[in-house]
Amino acid sequence: MKEICVNIPELEAEQTVEVEIRVKGKNQQLMYRVEAFDLSKIDDPDASRVDQLRILIQSYDPAWELVQIGLPDAQMIPVMFRQKAAAES
Repeated sequence: MKEICVNIPELEAEQTVEVEIRVKGKNQQLMYRVEAFDLSKIDDPDASRVDQLRILIQSYDPAWELVQIGLPDAQMIPVMFRQKAAAES
């Protein structure tokens, strides 16, 4: 699969961006969602950042699969998910 880069606005915790693509006038029905996870809101403050992120990803809606983990800042980590096809859910 080819890749494209789309600039999106700055995100705050619990905000999502959904992108639907169209190729040659045909809707591909690929939905992407970028979540900005706020690690300061994790229940287990003793867990490492990696463990905190793992908890967030594992507890995410199972209809969406992990695509990419972005570069974190002090508290936020952007994570991109792709909606699974209906047959996969």
